[in-house]
Amino acid sequence: MVASSVRSTWNKRSSVWNLPLDHPIEVGRGKLATLGDVGTFILALPDALKVDQLWQYAAETVVEAVRSRDTAHVTRAVYMALILTGDESPADRAADEFELSINLLTAKVLGARPNYS
Repeated sequence: MVASSVRSTWNKRSSVWNLPLDHPIEVGRGKLATLGDVGTFILALPDALKVDQLWQYAAETVVEAVRSRDTAHVTRAVYMALILTGDESPADRAADEFELSINLLTAKVLGARPNYS
């Protein structure tokens, strides 16, 4: 009986981490799509960034989202932290990735080598 209660509690908590963000956040070659993705990303940040006020706020929004099951503020807080702590803007990154995709597609269609510049 106790084991099933513990298991039930764990399942309820772990399902919170699978809550989708309002908008996935592109980072590098991947994306943050769930609350768990954001939590893992923040934990993996270098210590110098973890203590930054912007990332502290982003972490607080994750904790609040776990409690409330509302992820709306998480996306904005992470975007703000990414942009203001020196990461290139998500729009610039998306444009770079789009250009790379076009180069790869063009190379495939024309049988040429892709241009990675």
